Amino acid sequence: MNNSGSEISPMRFCVLGTGRIATKVGKVIARTECSEIRAVASRSQQRADEWAMTLDVPHAFGSYAEGIENPEIDAVYIALPPPLHHEWTIRAAELGKHVLCEKPAGMNADEVREMTSACEQEGVQFMDGVMWLHTERSRAMKEIIDSGELGELKRITSSYSNPALSQWDHSTEIRMNPEQGGGSLYDLGWYNVGATLWVTGQMPSKVWASAEWQQGVDISCSAMMWFDSGTVASFDVSFDTVMRKWIEVAGRNSSIVCDDFTRVWDNAPPRFWVHDGWGKNRTHEFEPEDQIEAMIEAYCRYARTTVDPHWPQFSVQTQVVLDALLKSAKTGREVIL
Repeated sequence: MNNSGSEISPMRFCVLGTGRIATKVGKVIARTECSEIRAVASRSQQRADEWAMTLDVPHAFGSYAEGIENPEIDAVYIALPPPLHHEWTIRAAELGKHVLCEKPAGMNADEVREMTSACEQEGVQFMDGVMWLHTERSRAMKEIIDSGELGELKRITSSYSNPALSQWDHSTEIRMNPEQGGGSLYDLGWYNVGATLWVTGQMPSKVWASAEWQQGVDISCSAMMWFDSGTVASFDVSFDTVMRKWIEVAGRNSSIVCDDFTRVWDNAPPRFWVHDGWGKNRTHEFEPEDQIEAMIEAYCRYARTTVDPHWPQFSVQTQVVLDALLKSAKTGREVIL
């Protein structure tokens, strides 16, 4: 593991990929105090050079291997299509590099287990790129949930959708390609499943899903999860519905409602509401926060101190549930975990 420098030295990243999400997250890595970008790698030297010039990155490589082998880097941010996550996570880990990987973490749970196992063996931090979990607002919601204020958890309901389907070129869009990890479950449902596991702290015992299909991928999906504790969770995701990103956690005594849990609405402050048993509510409001920066700061903290086993385990559990839901959507049957 490459931990040269003091704890306050920036975590030195190589970004694998030059697409939209690589640029969006890369800009924040570059400006966050705890991190910097030392290299970018692409299959195209020209794209790597152009990306490096835009973000003032000192090294640009025309292959992923050259990028992760650079001795100046401590960590790799993998912003590649899902089929490439497995190979490059393992290769980076074997070189002692920490791994921050876009979601879905892999193409299936077996891949993610192998990825996280490789990171564990090499003593490096693996974490997937879900941002909202690391914000002050999310910590406050979790404190209320864990405090028992809601009472016995009865229902968890969430939705995540957008109308992008009509805007895509379906012949090139990877989210419309099953071989590229496409579909609304893996792309959007990762957030809903992760949020449900985050709330409950346990795996469901049984799941069911129903989907609408185009080009071999689910363009929308409705799902249910049952837990041994008695909690029931349901969610829907879609590429063909107006933007929605809300969650409700309902207990016997009160509930939490957040209408933008994955990312704060542009025209609103970070907030959520707690409703008592008869609907009286109180608002919890927070200062604006860059959730990408919150994720990067959390990741650097884990990698620079003690590697946190929670995050790789959480990625595996999320993928296990998604695999079961996809199986249910294809077969029309409940799946027992």
